[in-house]
Amino acid sequence: MDYLASDYHGRGDPALRAIAGALAKLEGGEEASRLLLTTNPRRLLEGELPLEVPALEFHGTGRWKGLKGLLG
Repeated sequence: MDYLASDYHGRGDPALRAIAGALAKLEGGEEASRLLLTTNPRRLLEGELPLEVPALEFHGTGRWKGLKGLLG
């Protein structure tokens, strides 16, 4: 995955803040969150290729299950 963004026009929270918070709790997640939610979407709009997002390791099921739930 290179981008994580929303073109949300509904009511309520599109959950991007919750996803960023969940990612930040993982080792390396703050960098992944920045790349997915800020850097790579901006690069896309500027006609540039995305930067590689390092793979994250999920330990246990709690955080992974929560993150999967946020992503749908």
